Amino acid sequence: MNLVPTNLDSSKLPGITRGTPGFVAVGHKDGRLCGPMPGMRLPGDLVWPGAESVRAYGPWQKSEIITAVCGPSRLLVLGHCLLPEAQVRQEFSVVAERGEFDRLTDWPGAYLCLVAQPDRVLLYTDLAGQFTAHFSICDGQFVMATHSRVVAALHGRAPDSLATAARIAFADTLRLHLGRSPYTGVYPVEGATMLEVTRDGVRTRRYHDRLPRHGVTFTEAADSLRRSLVDAIERRGPRGPITTDLSGGVDSAAIACLTAHLLGGPIRAVNYHNRAAPTADLAEAVRAADLDDALKLSVVHGGKETLPYRGLFDADMFVPGEPTSCALAYRRARLRVQWAAAQSSGVHLTGEGGDALLWAGRSRLVDLARQGAVLRTVRDGTALARVRHVSPAATLAKVAFQACTSERMALRRLARRLRHPDTRHSRLTPAQEVVCWLTADMREALAAAAEDPAILQALPRGITPGTQAVLTELRSAAEAQRYLRELGARDGVAVHAPFLDNSVVDACLSLPVTQRTHHRLFKPLLAAALHGLVPTEITGRATKGNHQTEEYRGARQARSDIMALLDDSVLAKLGVIDSGAVRTTLSKLFTGVAVPMGPLNRLLASEIWMRLDTAS
Repeated sequence: MNLVPTNLDSSKLPGITRGTPGFVAVGHKDGRLCGPMPGMRLPGDLVWPGAESVRAYGPWQKSEIITAVCGPSRLLVLGHCLLPEAQVRQEFSVVAERGEFDRLTDWPGAYLCLVAQPDRVLLYTDLAGQFTAHFSICDGQFVMATHSRVVAALHGRAPDSLATAARIAFADTLRLHLGRSPYTGVYPVEGATMLEVTRDGVRTRRYHDRLPRHGVTFTEAADSLRRSLVDAIERRGPRGPITTDLSGGVDSAAIACLTAHLLGGPIRAVNYHNRAAPTADLAEAVRAADLDDALKLSVVHGGKETLPYRGLFDADMFVPGEPTSCALAYRRARLRVQWAAAQSSGVHLTGEGGDALLWAGRSRLVDLARQGAVLRTVRDGTALARVRHVSPAATLAKVAFQACTSERMALRRLARRLRHPDTRHSRLTPAQEVVCWLTADMREALAAAAEDPAILQALPRGITPGTQAVLTELRSAAEAQRYLRELGARDGVAVHAPFLDNSVVDACLSLPVTQRTHHRLFKPLLAAALHGLVPTEITGRATKGNHQTEEYRGARQARSDIMALLDDSVLAKLGVIDSGAVRTTLSKLFTGVAVPMGPLNRLLASEIWMRLDTAS
């Protein structure tokens, strides 16, 4: 493909420069920053005076952009760095003089760092992957930016249908889509990664392997988590009035109660409730708020207009910088953000990331089974099945099968399933149904990717199924928080997730997943960490709310809009999906029959996102 840099007109990139914060940097592939090529227009404002090569676009909060200079080294920090600006500059001087740039990742909070020197550029992402970037090299020039669409627009890159298909159908198979973005030739810089551009080329490495550390005990991990969460809340206190989510779940309730305990009241909290599709979360939120007089609970009520899939073609629909199924329920999320804006919130806290780090499902049982802990596997598997209201025997059978299956064997089975799908719709399992959505050519391409020997090198050697599942969930949590953060930015609300701070992520991941959970407690590590700070009634909850009732109700009411997405489908034109097979699934959905909602939502979100890209 002939790659010709194109003009980037910000007015033609809704969802990027209109309400979506990010950065873009250009330079020579030898590591020297330079101004944009002739005819190339960069969005945003200059980060450093006189330096045309680095710009920030979108509505960043003042506290979310920090710059520093030490001799020939320049620093840009974007995101939720919780150090005072003066201290950042002081510590950067020490780091730059010693050349110990990995120390930039030790500061509290979650953020991205860009370091520019005369002969190289360094980029550090946060541990969870909330503040990431993408890059491309073309005709001797590199471009890096927060959003893949900005990089693709500047370097004329085309959509990557294989990456899109892998994301839709196999989001849980991390190896299939690591290192891929929605565009060919545009590469993501994943969480916990350092990217370096020098005259020797581009290289990436993990500055943190995000694996359990040998010898760390449960008590040590709990103490570390306690210190990290307390620090995360206390450092955010001076940034203005604090508001929080209080969904009723363990994670948001723990953050809300901890905030009230540490900062005093009143701490205003919000719960979303739809009378047409109620969950148990409102009752749990009221119960949590009653435990601390400093918590003041407000309820924002949804209705038909806030159901998922509502207004898919509305002009005000917020489509984020990267494809995410969160966009399908943007009206529900925006109610909370608008409430926070009405409270003049300085920082709005969410519990995003807690599930990923503190609670592992069946994958944890696979780790237990591989360790030979048969009795504990049976006991914990039975307890998990009861929480999910499924058959314990079926759950344990799946665990046993996975425990006996190596990663290589699993990928080979996946390839066989892709090449020989069962197309009898009356007998399809959810996994088979998803495979049937893909075109024959796409199934073959994915099968070949699954058989590629290099795919086994995409993750650290020796990683367990449990840890791999946690990293997958952490990636999804960072994506969800990124969406909320970008949505909040449009209304001037700084949305933070303390569970995704670097130190919190490190504390949780230091302990093996088999020790992080227990059959009697939902999230024992959190309960131990917050003992004496948060009421035990909060951390002792063993149930989760379920918003699928809203999804099915919303799908039925938005039937015409959803079906319209498949008319002249961009994904079908790219050779990703068979529209007829997807319509069959949608027909089942509209009658209330259970369908694979996760993959279906990713498909619909990708279709919306790709349509916006085509329109741009």
